[in-house]
Amino acid sequence: LHDFLLPHYPLLVNEFPKVRFHLEARSSREVVDSILTNHSDIGLVINPVEYSSLMIRPLIATKALFYSEEKEVKRYYLNPQMVDLNKFLKIIRKEFLDESHIHFIDDYDLIAHLVKTRSGCGLLPHHVGERFKLKIHHGTSSAYKMNYDLKLVSSAVSKSEKKRQIMRRLELLIRK
Repeated sequence: LHDFLLPHYPLLVNEFPKVRFHLEARSSREVVDSILTNHSDIGLVINPVEYSSLMIRPLIATKALFYSEEKEVKRYYLNPQMVDLNKFLKIIRKEFLDESHIHFIDDYDLIAHLVKTRSGCGLLPHHVGERFKLKIHHGTSSAYKMNYDLKLVSSAVSKSEKKRQIMRRLELLIRK
């Protein structure tokens, strides 16, 4: 949301002045559920679960890496929505790290702030690490890399022309 939608939001509001936009930062699962229950019209989602009642359009493929401002890491911050926990725990065990040092936080910006203040190592989408100008933690990032896709999601049932226009415009803006 912060990196992909907010820079284009003023343009969207000007281009579609009669549309009421309501922005919320939520987990991918919550966004998909909201669209399936008709509480939301459009969402930006990372690796959504496929449903026949959803229209899903790929936008950007990117990766996640570990970032840290310190060499000796004592805490790991992960977004539970993003990480394959079983795979991660196998890697952590190989490095003989204590699992009690893993902390789950749903907000990427909060993880980035904790990393920036030298409070630990965070697994972040590459664009978030870049935005906060964080250093890649090479020890862990070489062992654990994750690719993910940002996708535009809406209900396949709705045939609103305005919604299709907004979706097409969002696709063009975000893919730039």
